[in-house]
Amino acid sequence: MTFEESLLNHLSGFETAPLLFVGSGMSRRFLGTDDWEGLLKRFADLTGQPYARYKANADGDAARVASDIAEKFRDVWWEDAAFEESRKEHPSPSSREAPLKIEVAKHFLHSTDDLPTTGALRDELDLLKRAVIEGAITTNYDLLLETIFDGFEVYVGQNELLFNNPQGVGEIYKIHGSARRPESIVLTAGDYESFNDKNQYLAAKLLTLFVEHPIVFLGYSLSDPNIQEILRNIATILTVENLHKLQDRLIFIQWSPDPVESFLNRTFISVEGVTIPIQSATVNEFVPTFSAMARLRRRINPRILRRVKEQVYDLVSTSESQGSLFVRDIDADVDPATVEIVIGVGIREQLALQGVVGWTRSSVLRHVLVQDVGDNQEAMEVVCCEVLPQYLSGTTNTPVFYYLGAAGRLSPEREVSNEAELHERVKSRAAKGYKAVRPTKVATRKLGETIASYGNFKELAEKEDKSIALQALQFVDMTNLDLEHLRNYLLEAFEETAPGKPTTAWAKAVCIYDAAAFGPLKQPAA
Repeated sequence: MTFEESLLNHLSGFETAPLLFVGSGMSRRFLGTDDWEGLLKRFADLTGQPYARYKANADGDAARVASDIAEKFRDVWWEDAAFEESRKEHPSPSSREAPLKIEVAKHFLHSTDDLPTTGALRDELDLLKRAVIEGAITTNYDLLLETIFDGFEVYVGQNELLFNNPQGVGEIYKIHGSARRPESIVLTAGDYESFNDKNQYLAAKLLTLFVEHPIVFLGYSLSDPNIQEILRNIATILTVENLHKLQDRLIFIQWSPDPVESFLNRTFISVEGVTIPIQSATVNEFVPTFSAMARLRRRINPRILRRVKEQVYDLVSTSESQGSLFVRDIDADVDPATVEIVIGVGIREQLALQGVVGWTRSSVLRHVLVQDVGDNQEAMEVVCCEVLPQYLSGTTNTPVFYYLGAAGRLSPEREVSNEAELHERVKSRAAKGYKAVRPTKVATRKLGETIASYGNFKELAEKEDKSIALQALQFVDMTNLDLEHLRNYLLEAFEETAPGKPTTAWAKAVCIYDAAAFGPLKQPAA
């Protein structure tokens, strides 16, 4: 069994989707950012003193090094013309260490501008965007996760996580701060002292997530001090009897620059004398890891689920329905044990997130004609990214333009304008345009004579058998085509001949209609 299959099987065994715990290794890989020591060296150089001196004076303690650099950097920041714009943006820094945090934040703020646009790393990112997850935790300052998982709610720092009401789904927890808020960054010895004072409360919060979800650690080593500290605090509040609750839930994916045979390995990590069970694997590229997470069965969109949980929480805590959650009360004499609770998230969301993933090719073809979900952009995204690739192998006749257009991925010229997360098969079929469904050889004499005897397809369809008419459509002049007539004709033909298994001629005819109504053959409005 491949590593991808074994990881997929492992994650599929849980009732909930995974959470990601993302470290600096991911940012270095995709953004080219500094590691911790590289970041400190960068700012030490600006103070005129070598990093080695700071490190020696602090006995190698990185947080103390940062504190010492912050002390020296403060005068540089106030006096050097290079930081004039920063001083205008932040005229009243909140502390002596704030100037360093301001510049560290600025250093990371636009790092996502350098996301790879081609090659193997781009392929990994595209897969990661499709990963079925319920949220992410990170100690990174940059905006990589917000960019990848657009629409997730972001909580910055411990206070927001501890004193708000996170729902545990569709959320990103930036526990060491964010580049968008310099004052939130955990950087110096004082910051870590304050952070550690609250660490047991944070650990309790994280433990709730850990026992409810599989946690996939990315960009960390097992010896990373951040991870060691978090696990240490979890170990202090988790009794030995309850350690089994973490069984198989902590999954460490470690990167190696060398070729390696990857496999999941059950092992243990010892923290403060407590042995915590984990799953571990070493990889030298992340395609199998992210592919496995992208293949997980999508239950409910995490953003929608988070919204439902928020409103249910409001209802329970205030006894009032908030927003668009509608509640119908029950009679006082009804036994609560007999009550069934149903939460509906809207017919469109159900269609987008449950129905379309299981569409057959017949469904894909039919909905181009029915056009009953074309204004549901999220559903169309699911079709474009997850459904169409299944039915585009070889020369299989499958329409693409209706779905690409409804997902907002077509330019006015009917070309793909947004390729993010699209499978190569979808992009290739769209690029071929009409050539994918037009015949490559000259029409047979019989069909040529049949077409020539009618003024247009409507006349032909009224006289000829459907089997002949559908084949003849491949050779008809598209500029003289009544699209509404053709749509109704194909729907009628579907009911008669194609409900179970679409015929080749009918499927090709639908693709022609798709190209003429929504793709490169679409005629400009009069």
